[in-house]
Amino acid sequence: MKKIKNFFLDLFLPRQCIGCKTNDTWLCKSCFKLIKPNSKQVCYICRKNSYFGQTCASHLNSLRKLNRLLVAAHYSANPVLKDAIHALKYQRHPEDIADKLGQLLLQTLQSNLTEPANSIEIIPIPLHKKRLKERGFNQAELIAQSLSSPPTPNSHRTDVLPKRLYPTLNTQLLTRSRYTTSQVQNKSRENRLENLKEAFSLSQKPNPRIIYLLIDDVATTGSTLEECCQILKENEAQEVWGLVVARN
Repeated sequence: MKKIKNFFLDLFLPRQCIGCKTNDTWLCKSCFKLIKPNSKQVCYICRKNSYFGQTCASHLNSLRKLNRLLVAAHYSANPVLKDAIHALKYQRHPEDIADKLGQLLLQTLQSNLTEPANSIEIIPIPLHKKRLKERGFNQAELIAQSLSSPPTPNSHRTDVLPKRLYPTLNTQLLTRSRYTTSQVQNKSRENRLENLKEAFSLSQKPNPRIIYLLIDDVATTGSTLEECCQILKENEAQEVWGLVVARN
């Protein structure tokens, strides 16, 4: 059914690169190379340069705070990336673009990794079932699937790594149990946190020996990541990181 749907979509809405309008792809290799990855990481709270995105010790003062936040690229400084994220989320071009963004995250993770990848479990920020039905897919989960798996034979990805270097994907541990309005409508950090209060729940206890890596497309204030981090740490998770495609 999915193949038939894609056939008709390609027939009536031919694929064109969002950057250069090349046919047969939503994001060509040349435009993908135009995305400038971050050369350094910072503490996500005070924005000071930080070793592998670690949160400054002075800011790790509550269960809410992430131990690290890794950001692949800057949102507004990369027009192609900005358009790719928008197309993924709102224009229904998921697989091709998510594959490329997953590759970008994998590059960022590998260049900032100090622990074995098999000690990391990645968790895409979940959508509520109502929002999932409206959109048809969870963009964070599609990106996470690409990040956690070696490329398939028909993939355009260039990463060729041993399977042990890809982290494990877990889509069951964290769920969105309460429907919330879009965070775009909430400008202040306080309003965003209030909107997300008690929005997430766990299906089981986290493993305290595992590093949990939360995946999302864009972070603004970090409130969504922090809300997920808090529920994990309240239930004995010791180390919770964030990894996002861009920060606005």
